[in-house]
Amino acid sequence: MGVSFEVEQAGCESCARIIRSALSPLATVERLEIDEEADQARVVLSGDVSPVAVDAALAEASTGTGHAYSVRAGSWRSGGGGPKTAPAGDAARG
Repeated sequence: MGVSFEVEQAGCESCARIIRSALSPLATVERLEIDEEADQARVVLSGDVSPVAVDAALAEASTGTGHAYSVRAGSWRSGGGGPKTAPAGDAARG
């Protein structure tokens, strides 16, 4: 199974390298595309990984970067592309 999602505040090549490095221990990063204009990255991981683990890795990767990387609310998709239920804390992020 795989997942895809968008990461906020990640619109440059430097951010892409940091995010890839942060997520690689969790699952294989199949694709990571940046969108400079939207200041976000689109990520596809293979393997079974939770939104909580991804958020924790992104928060840790944010330290010292001047960014607050996080999964964009509502962007998490698993397997066939349908929405996956995210932890209750995700709704508060907006």
